[in-house]
Amino acid sequence: MKTLEAFFLKCLLQILGLHWHQHITNSEILSHAGVDPLAEQIARQHTAAFRHIARLADNVPSRLVLRCQIDASLSRLLSNTWKRRPGHPSNRWLDLARQDSNCSPADLWRRAVPSGHGARMTLRQSPATQI
Repeated sequence: MKTLEAFFLKCLLQILGLHWHQHITNSEILSHAGVDPLAEQIARQHTAAFRHIARLADNVPSRLVLRCQIDASLSRLLSNTWKRRPGHPSNRWLDLARQDSNCSPADLWRRAVPSGHGARMTLRQSPATQI
């Protein structure tokens, strides 16, 4: 993330016509450009994508997958000895959503889904059991 943030700030310097030898702080560059730090922008996009998927119709595959992931995270189906295969990312998308919002994916789900939408399905009930 540090490398991406450095590239972002370097691009902003070029766009604004500033030079590195002027010794401008990162916060001054961001305020001069009128943008938020890249990490905040990415966190907002993660949360927006999560909420969008959560509000989709009950039969949309992406919503079903997200729902299954949340249900799995609540019931902790995997044992403590399970480990991810080498070479795969250490964080899942839900882990990033948890870090960005400082709350559990289930809480994000409750906030994103309107009260009447999918009210028949409880948080621990899997979508496969719906009639």
